[in-house]
Amino acid sequence: MNVRPRSAAALAEPVILAAIAIGVGWNSMSYPGSVVPDAPSPAFFPRLLAGLLVGCALVLLARATTRPAEANEKEPLGLRRLGGAIAAIAVFLTLSGPLDVLILLPVLTALLMLLSGERSKLALAVAPIGFTLFIYVVFVRWLGVALPTRFG
Repeated sequence: MNVRPRSAAALAEPVILAAIAIGVGWNSMSYPGSVVPDAPSPAFFPRLLAGLLVGCALVLLARATTRPAEANEKEPLGLRRLGGAIAAIAVFLTLSGPLDVLILLPVLTALLMLLSGERSKLALAVAPIGFTLFIYVVFVRWLGVALPTRFG
């Protein structure tokens, strides 16, 4: 197996993702502190997101640097996948309402996983439901965030 340094294209995803994470983290520095004792501040979610994005960037960087060179060079640019993801998110935002979000979010998550190349049936069944439960418990129950209403 020939492992050699990746091209700039193979390293672009983790670098862009890390840059977005740094931007989100930097922006959250200007958020005010919590007004309620023992409650998370408004910067909690952006900082959590920045941390998760850094983690994803590190995973992508590890994959890009440990895969055989031929595997990275054969990967397509994925413009159709990107277009499909944008369309799926647009449909989700158009159809989602206060109760619909909990039904549509697992479908959106599974579709985005498919578009990202996930093929494991177990992962496609468990991860979307787990992600939806996480969103519900953390945001609706713990933080008291109302689910979005219909746009328009």
